[in-house]
Amino acid sequence: MLRVTKKTADRRISKDGRTYLFHKDHPKGMVFINPDLEEMAEQGWVDNPAKLEGVDPDEPEAIDADKVKSMSPSDIANLAKSFGYKVFTDVELTAEIGKNTNYLSLKDVNDEDLLAEVSRRGLEKESYKIDLTLLERFNEDPKSLNKEEHIILGKELGLTLRINWGEDTMIDKITEALNNEE
Repeated sequence: MLRVTKKTADRRISKDGRTYLFHKDHPKGMVFINPDLEEMAEQGWVDNPAKLEGVDPDEPEAIDADKVKSMSPSDIANLAKSFGYKVFTDVELTAEIGKNTNYLSLKDVNDEDLLAEVSRRGLEKESYKIDLTLLERFNEDPKSLNKEEHIILGKELGLTLRINWGEDTMIDKITEALNNEE
């Protein structure tokens, strides 16, 4: 209960005369202006909600960081559940996320919107035609092209050729792609 002395009374009452007290009928507390602390104590008012009679002794004990570190993952999950939190396994979490995901299919988007987005992003190709001069030169003599030209021709055919590849490897890849086109 409240022990009222001049020193404690000065601490409990603010400069404007207000003090916050708790009662079993008002566990969230109430503000009083210039209360008589002795009289309030006799009526069951206390300065701290922990001092209220009827506090549940079975209430979980305080848990500090050291105790949590020594707990197993299942103990931590059970503790979180006891506080009202939902605890999911990895599989349950994936399923829960999947429930709330709206999948977009390209079938659901019309062609005009797709083309507008391609244009907005600047993804359209300048030309879809293969550079005929490079192709003609390659067909006449594959070795007439340098590595850079082989890479450009390969790119136009949808290949990814590397500058560090040998010329014969590049020629083989381009020839194979041209044969598959026919």
